[in-house]
Amino acid sequence: MFTNIQINCLQNVSWLRKWTTQFTPARISSQCGFDKRCGAKPTELLRDLIALAFIDTPLYLLTGNERPNRSVYYEFLGKGEHNWSKFIYLVATPLIAFLTELTSSKQKKVLIVDDSSIKRNRSKKVDYLGHQFDHTDKTYFRGFRMLNLCWSDGHSLIPLEFELLTNANPKKRFGPDPVYQAEHAIAKRIASSTQKATSLIVSMVKNALSKHIEADYLVFDSWFSHAKTLLQLAPLIPVVCVVKKNPKQLYKLGKRIFTANGLYRHAVVGRKHFVQHTWGRLQCQKVQMLNGPTVKLLFITDVENRKNWTVIASTDMSLSAEEIAQIYAKRWHIEEFFKNAKQHLGVQHECESRKFAVLIAHLSIVLLRYMMLEFANRQEKDEKTIPGIFRAHKEELQALAVLTCIQIILFEVTQLLKTDNPTLNITQLCQKYAQLDPTQFNLSNQTSNLFFKSES
Repeated sequence: MFTNIQINCLQNVSWLRKWTTQFTPARISSQCGFDKRCGAKPTELLRDLIALAFIDTPLYLLTGNERPNRSVYYEFLGKGEHNWSKFIYLVATPLIAFLTELTSSKQKKVLIVDDSSIKRNRSKKVDYLGHQFDHTDKTYFRGFRMLNLCWSDGHSLIPLEFELLTNANPKKRFGPDPVYQAEHAIAKRIASSTQKATSLIVSMVKNALSKHIEADYLVFDSWFSHAKTLLQLAPLIPVVCVVKKNPKQLYKLGKRIFTANGLYRHAVVGRKHFVQHTWGRLQCQKVQMLNGPTVKLLFITDVENRKNWTVIASTDMSLSAEEIAQIYAKRWHIEEFFKNAKQHLGVQHECESRKFAVLIAHLSIVLLRYMMLEFANRQEKDEKTIPGIFRAHKEELQALAVLTCIQIILFEVTQLLKTDNPTLNITQLCQKYAQLDPTQFNLSNQTSNLFFKSES
């Protein structure tokens, strides 16, 4: 009973209704191949799926009065014809235009590329389930890697596109290969899932620029900073990235060839021309990457320990040392996105489906949830974190559900007072509700159980 009440409260939530009306109207759904299923509008199904993370209700319980059967939701998620990549861009483009008006023109806009692991260690029959290596934990796992391209103005981050990557070696894949028709939109995502991340970055950046996404620089970490990749990306957009201290990556300075370590000892150690900061020393050097473009290398040295240093490359020669450091610092926003998406928005454990199309649809909905929170965050007068906005939205839904419960009980009591023996009937009424869900009506001992549990 209580689950049905909280689900039925979704139609009264102002922020959810405003978001879906403004950024996910019916015309966008029709452009992406979203059709009406069993009398339910795609916009209504999408609204309910977006709200799942805020009501702590799994998909198999998403039923109630005036709600479609849960099979309708599963069928909506599993449709291979739905072009989720196009849908994300159609939502992100007006949202970026809205955020650009709130940001100073002097603030640099960047595209950020990074990947994150999605673990399914207990699964065996998930489509394209692959053997992956986690560079953070230095361990192997079963699952996928989610390669993301995001836009940021230094204040907000908007996800633009993602690819769900599996192992390219068929012998290192556990699940069956997904089968869909070639003309379906999901077929392209399946083909991309076995490609190298470095080649996908180039196509993703080209796609974003073709959608007229305004960005000044492309930022990523050392996992993607290969010389050939930089050579392909430099003509498209200036790149700022950390480079590996790899002895195989060579640089030409004058007539001599150096590794990153050799270049640091030759061009930085002992030199007096540097910019001093409280958090380190900055020094730039223009070099030619072998098999790559000409770059400006920024060496950041720890003040207390010179052996602790980092090198950042920029294909834009006009940038100063401080500007390179400030632009690269914006990459941290994507780390916050991954953390919040996994802790609060259901990336890891909400979807237990085995179908590849459902996984793509679920991750797309997670991206939409994050966009909605960023939109709400920029509208707040005081600065709040994404988890703060997330909990505020959950509290509003909780208050609506509890208020609906009180209204139902008062209505029942009013009807019972009209009978001949109201005392006996009221006692029976309380016993009836206590039998349905005792934890929700033990008001004397567990008042907090009226509210849904929120992840810390």
